[in-house]
Amino acid sequence: MGLCPRWQQAAVLLVALMVLPLSLPARGDNAAKSAESAEATSGTLDKKTLDNPPGKDRPSAITGRQTPRRTSGKDLKEQTNRIARKHIVIVGSSTVYPYSQRVARAFVAATGQPAPKISASGSGMGIADFCRGIGLQYPDIVNASRAMKKTEWLNCKKNGVDDITEIHFGNDGLTLIKSRFGEQINLTLLQLFKAVARKVPVDGRLIDNPYRSWSDIDENLPEVPIQIFGPTISHGSYGYFVKAVLSETCRNNLSFFRSKRAILNDKGKFEEYLKANCSQLRFDGIYIGTDQSIGQMVKLLMLNPTALAIVGYSDLFNRRSSLQAVRIDGVEPRIYTISDRSYRLSRPLYFYIKNAHRSLVPGISQYVKEFMSEQAMGSFGYLVRMGLGVLSVDDLNDAQYAAIIGTRMRRYMD
Repeated sequence: MGLCPRWQQAAVLLVALMVLPLSLPARGDNAAKSAESAEATSGTLDKKTLDNPPGKDRPSAITGRQTPRRTSGKDLKEQTNRIARKHIVIVGSSTVYPYSQRVARAFVAATGQPAPKISASGSGMGIADFCRGIGLQYPDIVNASRAMKKTEWLNCKKNGVDDITEIHFGNDGLTLIKSRFGEQINLTLLQLFKAVARKVPVDGRLIDNPYRSWSDIDENLPEVPIQIFGPTISHGSYGYFVKAVLSETCRNNLSFFRSKRAILNDKGKFEEYLKANCSQLRFDGIYIGTDQSIGQMVKLLMLNPTALAIVGYSDLFNRRSSLQAVRIDGVEPRIYTISDRSYRLSRPLYFYIKNAHRSLVPGISQYVKEFMSEQAMGSFGYLVRMGLGVLSVDDLNDAQYAAIIGTRMRRYMD
């Protein structure tokens, strides 16, 4: 005999009341018991999840999104520095770039470390980036084709980057090149000045550069238009070229500027006059600033055999089958003329190490040691075979010691 509907409802209610207490935790259970219950019922949240809830250091296990929370500037810096970066970051000079790349390959082969990330933005931009601060979001090393300026050092110091090692690792020669299929041309430093300066002295007056062809400068030079491709202002090569060709020529070789020095009779005023009138390259299409790669530059020279380009010596050294060098004051750029500085456009090359990063990024000290090693920098080292002008034995020993122990730069220390 079946139960009536009302009795059926009462029986179901009674069974539910009997089962319910078995499924609820007793009052006063600890957090571990609640965690076990949550794990048993959800099947997705484990103890690790509960110990590290969403919004702390991990996204929600349910939504996959980070729970937003307030973060102070100090917290942001700490979080950034906790992000693992296994590779070295190197910025700066395009002249030093090929040497740095070659060292990086040897470093990776010897250590098994991740390959350094190397970019060639130019010495000026590279140093500015290097000096922005301490932390893994900033570069570890900067390459430079000139020494760091005092203003740059002060900017570094302002941002807490005051423990820097400066390494003069070798020499380069700024080289004027042209297609091997074009007519050979050799220049004096004064002729080169007249080709590229924005203003030149003519008949006792300083005027905008009137010279359009090489024969305008000297009748013994080819009767072809002057066209020179060179670095842009962000590159250390630009600053060095201006100093070596313009400033030094005005200061030492031109009677017009020597007479101005006598008239002004004040070293400070004379230097200001030079800066205003003898530190700018012409911008009328004769000198063409470019950031093109050496490969693209070679193509331009092949298309225009009378044009010249300003590059680092290693760019010529590795392409002598298609390029030729311009002699300056009778001296050809060669490794030995660059090393002994008899070539007038020789210059030192540097890299700077942020010592605070040696303990943050694996491999910095090993990379630096490889760069300064005998197999790289010795008389028959792989960097010398690329065209690097070598240091004297004493200078090399000093540089090796400074690089390995992290000698602090004293150039601008009071």
